[in-house]
Amino acid sequence: MHSIINAYYYRMLTISKKASYLLFILFAGGVLISCGKKDPEPETPGFRLFTKQLEITDAAVKANFLKRSTAMFQTVSAIGPTDKIVFIKPDTAKFTSYYSFHYSVMKKGNQYLFYSPPVVQVAYNTELIRDMQKYTAPKVPVPGYLDIAYVTQEVRVGYGDTKQLEMPYIQYYWKRAAVAIRGPYKGVIFNELNDGVASNMIGLDTLAVKTGSISVPVQ
Repeated sequence: MHSIINAYYYRMLTISKKASYLLFILFAGGVLISCGKKDPEPETPGFRLFTKQLEITDAAVKANFLKRSTAMFQTVSAIGPTDKIVFIKPDTAKFTSYYSFHYSVMKKGNQYLFYSPPVVQVAYNTELIRDMQKYTAPKVPVPGYLDIAYVTQEVRVGYGDTKQLEMPYIQYYWKRAAVAIRGPYKGVIFNELNDGVASNMIGLDTLAVKTGSISVPVQ
């Protein structure tokens, strides 16, 4: 009888040791896997990256670009923190914190489009700055001796009412691949991003944009 009991306990002890050994292997394997696995890079809301007529959506690539390019987006805004929109007439407005043109205003529902006079001079080989904007004005041809491509109007867009407007912006950094073309270009546009901008990318040029909006009071 004692030999049967001893055999039983010996068998249970052997099973227990094997189970403990198996659990140790599983635990050690889990630790190694967890140590070797990197946490995914966080998404970067409002940041988009384009090259070779494609949009780069890999979060790790975008995060790495931002880490290396923080200084590229330190651009002074054309609308200051104390700026206001003053309607001179229902179809005419200006921005107050700096010398401003009178903008013609087109209203549709809660959308306001602000058109400057046709004084924006567009240099050759800078078409992408216009192409990245959803709302644009017609191109006005100029004589060849002026050494610019054309002139046009600045178009700003806002959404809201007679008290406050939310104004979308595009903060861009455009790096040119061609050595002969000067650059990079960077700035802030109060417009919305044209979703077809990738198709206008040339060669190995890189376009990085941050999009968002700011609130501007209306007076």
